Amino acid sequence: MSKKRILILIIIVAVVVIGLIFVFIKKPAGEENKGILSRFFPAGEKEEITSRPLATTTAPGQTPEDLQTQKQEAELLKLTQEAIAGATFANGKVRYIERATGHLYEIGPSGEEKNRISNTTIPRILEAVWSKNASSSVIRILDETGENLRNFAAAFTGSSTQGVFLPFNITSITASPAENKIFYLLKNSGQTSGIQTDFENKNRKELISLPFAEFLADWPEKNSITLLSKPSNLAEGFLFKLDLKTLSLTKLLGNIKGLFAKMSPDGKKIIYSQSIGNQNLETNILIIADSQKIPLGIATLADKCVFANGSANAVYCAAPRFIPNNSLPDAWYQGIVSFSDGFWQIDSESGTLKILAGGAEDIDAINLFLDPENKFLFFTNKKDNTLWRLRLAAGD
Repeated sequence: MSKKRILILIIIVAVVVIGLIFVFIKKPAGEENKGILSRFFPAGEKEEITSRPLATTTAPGQTPEDLQTQKQEAELLKLTQEAIAGATFANGKVRYIERATGHLYEIGPSGEEKNRISNTTIPRILEAVWSKNASSSVIRILDETGENLRNFAAAFTGSSTQGVFLPFNITSITASPAENKIFYLLKNSGQTSGIQTDFENKNRKELISLPFAEFLADWPEKNSITLLSKPSNLAEGFLFKLDLKTLSLTKLLGNIKGLFAKMSPDGKKIIYSQSIGNQNLETNILIIADSQKIPLGIATLADKCVFANGSANAVYCAAPRFIPNNSLPDAWYQGIVSFSDGFWQIDSESGTLKILAGGAEDIDAINLFLDPENKFLFFTNKKDNTLWRLRLAAGD
């Protein structure tokens, strides 16, 4: 090779080297000097995630809707670490009974100002049915043998709990949403009597007599009590309404397998679920006046739903993200299977759905209820009987 060609190659190599040094050593303004090796072989960029607003940032493959769901998940709050036997909303707070001790507590909807109201110890509590103002409750207690259920009508006075035991053989009990009254089904000598009384068990009045006992009673609005046959995939279910003004009994739904149903607080709608085949569910809303059926786009048990208070058309439901391969609803009620729920808002007139929380927490929601302004949805997690709340948008 001639000296001239060698000189040209040396000049070219020198120019390339100088260019590379300029590119890789010169750092952008404000950037930390990482060293020349790191610029050739970067070890991975560090992303300041916390400095980015959630509403405008998406990860690869993530949509704004995904981020909205993440934001809504943050509105879920576990209010208790201990198991509860029942809860209700009164005077701006949640009032609940601790399952292990029977102590009565109050707590704010954001977990603030937890106070013990009553320290009377009542063990083995399974359930509590509340009066309208939460000053009284029927506490359902297992006896010492663990085989028999007793019903104790309790009044919370000062720091103590006092009351009277109700009769044996009560199969179902519910409380008026408007007055200091309860209604229970009492099984006796092959018949079942529907008894209305107060929380002191005075002024008892038999409203109805039935030839069988397998009903669940509910008191959704002042003048109506509903009687639902116990849900089973193996039997056709029925829902009746007892009119408290006329004492007439009307069938609202019937011949539906796996039926569970709830009437709205205004008595105009019913949300109900039914078994489809052996392993699926269908959920609908029935407009009572014209028998219009509105199918919902989610499969869940109506037992996991609640109507909004007041004139709002909303229904709030917990719905399993995955339905297990079991006979429903029987396997769920028997504790054979458990769900992992997401939370939905449904327009009870159009059937329009809105996701509220997508199921980041492992929750199997039961006993749903709302505050009077529909700002918070409260529920019990069936997996451990802890109390939770979900913050809702104002006015929903």
